[in-house]
Formats: sequence, structure tokens, C-alpha cells
Amino acid sequence: MTMMSATAAPTSLVHAISLLDQAASAIGGDAPLARDRISAARDILLGRRAEEPKITGGGLAPWQARRIIAHIEAHLEETIANDELAELIKLSTGHFTRAFRQTFNTTPHAYVLNRRVDLAAEMMTGGHEKLAIIAAACGFHDQSHLSRIFRRVKGVTPAVWRRRHAIVAMAAA
Repeated sequence: MTMMSATAAPTSLVHAISLLDQAASAIGGDAPLARDRISAARDILLGRRAEEPKITGGGLAPWQARRIIAHIEAHLEETIANDELAELIKLSTGHFTRAFRQTFNTTPHAYVLNRRVDLAAEMMTGGHEKLAIIAAACGFHDQSHLSRIFRRVKGVTPAVWRRRHAIVAMAAA
């Protein structure tokens, strides 16, 4: 089997490789960013992303992105407002929102929801907590809120996802 050159590879594959390179660079100093890039690359490779993110300049500086991500990770179970995030890096809310979108190719709100879903998925994989407990720990209002957002992000309900991953874990053991 021959390797496909980067020029002959589909743009989604090139983007996935770029995301994995970014993750490798960030793994030691910025674990949340590395996890985000790995997750995005995985989604692309699994065909879950229909459009390519546009890569443009004018986003957040690396120190700003790290500070925002660290704050989000530390406060996932709480309400996180754009005003609060903008204040952390001394930007107006409008400028912060535009810069965040250019840096992460998503809105701050969508990023937080995706991180909450990822955390819920990790908690479901690691234990047998009730979904209502997981929902509260991840910052969702209730179990139905978790289920609705989880299905939108992952494509299946938390219960289905948990069963599928329990089967995979049992098969691996």
C-alpha cells in the first residue's frame, strides 16, 4: 500500500494531518488544545465534519487562547458568559467573539457545549453514574438538556452511546 502525497490527498485529510501536527506541538504545554485538535481530526477522519474550517489570521494570541481554554476547562460545570471570557483577556465582547471564532472555527458557546459533551462522554465511559448526576457535573441544566445537546453533537443519545462504549470496553477486556 502506498502513501498518498499531501498534494494528492483530499483537503479533509490534509486538514486532519494539520490538526494532529498542532496537537503534537501543544501536547506538553496545552493539553486542552491538544485534545481539541485530536478530537477535530478524529471527527474529520470519521466523516463527521461536512465542511472544512477556514484558516485565517486575526484570531487570539496563543497566550489568550491558553488562558480562555484553561478557564473553560476549570469552570465547565458553571455558566460561562462571553463577557466573562472577554474580560479575562481584556477584549471587548464583540472583538473576543470574532477572534475566538477565527481561532477555533466555532463560537465560544458551541465550544463550551462540545467540551461539556466530551466531559460527559468521559464520565459515562469511566463509571456507572446516573445521567442526571453526569449532566449536573458537566454544567447542563438537567438530564434532558444533556441528552438533547449530546445527540446533536455525537449523533446518538447518551444511553445509546454508553451502551456502545460499554460493549467496546467489554470486548477489549
